[in-house]
Formats: sequence, structure tokens, C-alpha cells
Amino acid sequence: MSDRKEKAVIFMGPLSSGGAEKQALLLAKTLNNDLDITVISYYGEVRLQRMVDYAKGEGIKVEYLFGNALKKVWAFNGMLSRIKPDIMFMYLPSNNLIGGLLGKLHGVKKLFGGVRTSRLPKFHFRILNISHNYLNHKTIFNNYE
Repeated sequence: MSDRKEKAVIFMGPLSSGGAEKQALLLAKTLNNDLDITVISYYGEVRLQRMVDYAKGEGIKVEYLFGNALKKVWAFNGMLSRIKPDIMFMYLPSNNLIGGLLGKLHGVKKLFGGVRTSRLPKFHFRILNISHNYLNHKTIFNNYE
């Protein structure tokens, strides 16, 4: 029996004050004692200092992606190779699609995608539909309307 903590990645958009961002950090804080958590921000260039300070104060590891979309996906792929997560949580449509694809390629055992609203543009709905039906193992609905 191994004493190794399972590794989890929370893949989110910017580290800013939006609802998904707050939920991602609260999830990281909640799971941080039981899992080896790394938060990865797709929009690394967009950071709110109080959110950065909050993550640091809670002992949450945060990594950032920079550059154009291709560079970000390439860097994220490298991070997944290095971290070797057992679990991934994804927020926002693009994160669900990119995280789901790369998570499958890296053999992540549990892929959780998030849906935060029932009112989506058609294009975002299609992305979420594909990622949640074909890539992610579980869907977390977190909305109230």
C-alpha cells in the first residue's frame, strides 16, 4: 500500500475574481489536505493579486500558461507529463475540451468537467456537449437559475 497522495490538477481560466475562478480556488483549498493539488491557469497573463495572495496563503500551487493557444496547449501537455495527475477538474468550455483531450491522452483516471450555466452560446454548448459526452468521466453542474 502506497502513502502517495493522489495528484489532482484544477484547470481554469484566469486567476481573477470571476465565479469559476473563485470556485476553483475554493475547491483547491478544500482538497489540498487530501490531494496533491496544482491549479493551472490557462490565461496566465490575467491575474488578480488578491487571488494570487489567497492561493499562496492557502498553500495552493499555481502554474500559469502564456503565449498563443498552441503554445499554451503545448506547455499544458508538458505540465501534465511532469505532474502525472490522477484527477483533473476543468472549468469553462475551452478548459473542458483541452483538458479532456489531453487528460485522455495522459491516462488521467478521473476527469471532471464543470458546467456553470444553462444559458450558453450555441458554440460553447457544442464544445461542452462534446467534452462531457466523449472526454470527461463526470460532469459537475453548478448553477442556479
